[in-house]
Amino acid sequence: MLPRAVTLEIVRGVWLALGLVWGVAYFNTKRTEVRQSRGSVAAYGLLLMVSFALLAGALPVGDARLLRQRPELTGLTMVVAGAGLAIWGRLVLARNWSGAVTLKRGHELVERGPYRFVRHPIYSGLILMFLGTALVLGTAQALGAFVMFFLLHVWKLRAEEALLARRFQRSFVAYKARTKALVPFVF
Repeated sequence: MLPRAVTLEIVRGVWLALGLVWGVAYFNTKRTEVRQSRGSVAAYGLLLMVSFALLAGALPVGDARLLRQRPELTGLTMVVAGAGLAIWGRLVLARNWSGAVTLKRGHELVERGPYRFVRHPIYSGLILMFLGTALVLGTAQALGAFVMFFLLHVWKLRAEEALLARRFQRSFVAYKARTKALVPFVF
């Protein structure tokens, strides 16, 4: 078993690597055609920052230990697997990706790669990373951050799916009928 400090550094490194991939890929997207409202983007951004601040322990809301024995190896495995899934989803989505709920010019309904198994593999991967990080930290604050992050992404995926349903109509309805949103065969 790895020492806790080493596990935390690996988790930080995986999050950093994911951020670097996102930063580089950000500049290679199609032009936006339809965008969610600025208020919605701002609300999402604010709640996302709060969830990360909670996870990092940067907000003074207490740090009660929930888990006496933190499942650090399980959490680390979840972080690495989640990063792999999110990056795979991001690479397959390619130029159709956006951090906000948008439709791009020439937007396509992607159903290949991880999108064969779940409709939102990037969110699935990020949620898995958040849960893994919360398990490594083992605090109530980290668990609260995970719950907030999860609910935030369920809200965001519903907004995305409403937009995709309007654009792709029957093909999206068929895709949605055969593919779960976040967890294959479950949800």
